[in-house]
Amino acid sequence: MSPSPRTYLVECFWPGVDEAQVAAAAERVADDASVVCHELILVPADEIVLGLFHARSQTAIAEASRRAGLPSERIVESIRIQPGDQDVGAGHDGRRDGTPAGAHRSSDAGLTSPAPNPSR
Repeated sequence: MSPSPRTYLVECFWPGVDEAQVAAAAERVADDASVVCHELILVPADEIVLGLFHARSQTAIAEASRRAGLPSERIVESIRIQPGDQDVGAGHDGRRDGTPAGAHRSSDAGLTSPAPNPSR
């Protein structure tokens, strides 16, 4: 039984990268069935590309990134939270476990986003 898909943040240090190179890599990774790339963000001043992926493992992302020409330096499991989700008490899966509605848990291993700040 393979593990359930998880969300990962990928950091790519890519000296001299430009928007056209990132767009081309985005097209290549979109064609890879082993991962889902939600977004690539180019930070030209720092020569980095940040990517948000959904996959069964870090290895799957590393391999897909390599095939797409993305020089992934760091791949970390993450929690995706969508702005505008107001129901903090119910999880995105309908359970009332404290996970904000906008949080996309990467597994049922108890990972949640930080508690809201009541002073705001």
